[in-house]
Amino acid sequence: MSRKKIQRVMRKYGIVYSHRRPNPNKQMAKAKKELRVVPNQLKREFKQGILWKVLLTDTCFLYNGNNMVYLSSIKDASTNKVLAYHFSYRITLEND
Repeated sequence: MSRKKIQRVMRKYGIVYSHRRPNPNKQMAKAKKELRVVPNQLKREFKQGILWKVLLTDTCFLYNGNNMVYLSSIKDASTNKVLAYHFSYRITLEND
C-alpha cells in the first residue's frame, strides 16, 4: 500500500497515531558533536571570592503548549548573577 492509501483509510475510520518525538538529550549530544570530560579542578568550591573566575552554564528546555524553547545561561558563581542568556528554537550551534 502507498502512504496516501494508508492516510485515506486512517482518515475514513478516524485512526490517529501518536508521533514519537525525538529525544532532546540525543539532539544535544549531536549538536555538541562529542562528550567532553575535563578534570575536576574546583572540587565543589564554587565561591572563590574573585569575579569572573568560576562561570557556570546550563541549558533548560521550556515548553509553551506544543512549542519548545531552549534557554542557555551563564552565571557567575561568586555573585550568583546571570551574566548572559540566549533563547533558541533549535539546539544547534548555528545562530537562529
